[in-house]
Amino acid sequence: MVFTSVYLIPIAVFVIMPTTFLITYMIAVSLGHVSPDFPYISDTATYAPESCIFSQMMTAVALLIWLFGWIRYGQVKALCGSDLTFNLVLILNKIAYWMITIASIGTSVVANFQETNLLVVHVIAAFWTFFPGFCYTWLQAFISLRTVNVVGTRLMALLRLLLAVLGTILFIIMGVVTPLAFLLFHGKDYRKWGPNDGGWVFHVISTVSEWLLCIGFGLYVLTFTAEFQELHVEPAEVHKRSNERSLRLAEGDAEASGEAQGKTRRGSVEQEAEEEEGSRGLISTPVEEQLYRPIVVRTEPFRELYA
Repeated sequence: MVFTSVYLIPIAVFVIMPTTFLITYMIAVSLGHVSPDFPYISDTATYAPESCIFSQMMTAVALLIWLFGWIRYGQVKALCGSDLTFNLVLILNKIAYWMITIASIGTSVVANFQETNLLVVHVIAAFWTFFPGFCYTWLQAFISLRTVNVVGTRLMALLRLLLAVLGTILFIIMGVVTPLAFLLFHGKDYRKWGPNDGGWVFHVISTVSEWLLCIGFGLYVLTFTAEFQELHVEPAEVHKRSNERSLRLAEGDAEASGEAQGKTRRGSVEQEAEEEEGSRGLISTPVEEQLYRPIVVRTEPFRELYA
């Protein structure tokens, strides 16, 4: 079965992420867990039941973000892998893949480790989410500009560059203003931060920057929808790759069960395969030996994703 609706992944990220924020915000405000005036996103997902909803939905978003990054990596590699002029693009493409992977893991950790339970883990994971995410936007903006003659349009490439610039500004503002806001805070509960609790202006700037940064990233992912309409993902192909240990296991099992004939057949097949495959090291084996051999999974069209 071929998955042709790849373009739905960016759309899903763009829709589910802000929807999650809105749902948890409404629940937290209605239950009196946070102030309705400019709370942090994490504050709206601190207590149950909104924390449960936030964890579940943001874990799904984290998976979708990683899947998006994986497909984007395969797209760039498939289109530019044979062109030596794109060597820098391919290097940055691989770095971008690991950046989005780290950001996805950070998103899942932030969602599942609330600030009231493990504040240190939550704060580290938040940085682990925002910083690689903003690096990813810059890397993909550069890749989009360099590959505009191969995939995408210049308008979309420039839009991604603009979103990367705006995201960087918001990231810097949030990183500078947030500590100042908490230093000036002298209220009882920062989840119900009010104008009289100190640092109010910095608090508002910080929270607005956070919300805009997250929504902006969803919009950034959405810009890939048109390009993903040209892609499809085919079922995985499983190949058997021999090694010395797996061969010994297979031979030992054959001796124990008395299948001398099967062992002889395996030796002849192995010798023929080694002569045919040469340096590739791939070998064809009988069906009954599949459990004894490690596998290499390659998914079309991204055959060299982890190469």
